[in-house]
Amino acid sequence: MALIARTLLRPARFSRQLSTAATGRQTTTTGMTTTMMMVMRSSANVGMRMAQLPVLTTRRTIVAQKIESVRFFQSGQVEVPPANEYQYEDIKKLTQNPNPDKILIDVREPAELAAEGYIPSAINIPYNSSPTALSLPEDEFELKFGFSKPNKDKELIFYCLGGVRCNYSQELAGQFGYARRANYLGSWEDWVAREKAAAAEKVNK
Repeated sequence: MALIARTLLRPARFSRQLSTAATGRQTTTTGMTTTMMMVMRSSANVGMRMAQLPVLTTRRTIVAQKIESVRFFQSGQVEVPPANEYQYEDIKKLTQNPNPDKILIDVREPAELAAEGYIPSAINIPYNSSPTALSLPEDEFELKFGFSKPNKDKELIFYCLGGVRCNYSQELAGQFGYARRANYLGSWEDWVAREKAAAAEKVNK
């Protein structure tokens, strides 16, 4: 009888062992699932915090972007004639005797003009903030700048502060269909220096 009882009890004990093992595996699986969910939730929170961080744009980045835009328009899509070069004496004559076929364009920003001044008769089409201005339709251009868009049969003479932005501007103008272009490479710095020298010479006479 005792042998029969032990034999009958074994399946029950074995069943309890299987149940305990299964429970352990379930607990382990549940723990792993919980851990994975915590990791995923943590990663999502980090991603949200990263998305909320402000984007830092440096001046170097802006300059690099603009150089890339110039390279895009210089990619050989349009072949244009080279630009002429103007000196102080040429610009001085133009300010004294305006020529309707020549348009002097200051490509500095409006704040620069307000703070430093500009060459007489020049119009302002800023390069940094509006590099593709001359590609705009005429009505959009006039609405944006307050004056008519230059015709493509005019000669556009560009200047800036020291001769860098004006060169980029004339290259873009060529890509936009303006064949007659020129640079005043001395630009505003040269103009101011020469005007001061001319004024001092008059005083000394």
